[in-house]
Amino acid sequence: MPTPHILALVSDLFFIPNIQTVARHLGYTIHFVEQPISKDEFDTLLTEQPPALLIVDTNNHLVPWADWVTDLKTDDATQHIPVLAFGSHKDVDTMKKAKQAGADVVVARSKFTAELPDLIQKYINSATNS
Repeated sequence: MPTPHILALVSDLFFIPNIQTVARHLGYTIHFVEQPISKDEFDTLLTEQPPALLIVDTNNHLVPWADWVTDLKTDDATQHIPVLAFGSHKDVDTMKKAKQAGADVVVARSKFTAELPDLIQKYINSATNS
């Protein structure tokens, strides 16, 4: 069985090292989208190495993450991929936008940081057991 892979739409240099360290410690590979990419490039990432989890920073303005999450969750081929979104607890509208787009869970940055290992395990396990 191949090592589960995580795809992260995260460009914030504060979060990348922590996410990378936790993912690797748990035995997962991870690919960060740190620069603007096209929808076609995103779709290629989903098909070339399908992720067991998509992590989305709702403060990432380099990509139209809400549209992409909606597309992912409405496509039969990718709707099973869990989406873990995180953002500022003060930005209630963006947190709601992430949930409406189809994110499986939306958490504040503080909770994301504090519970990252458990969140990754929970949502990867939910995807691999379904």
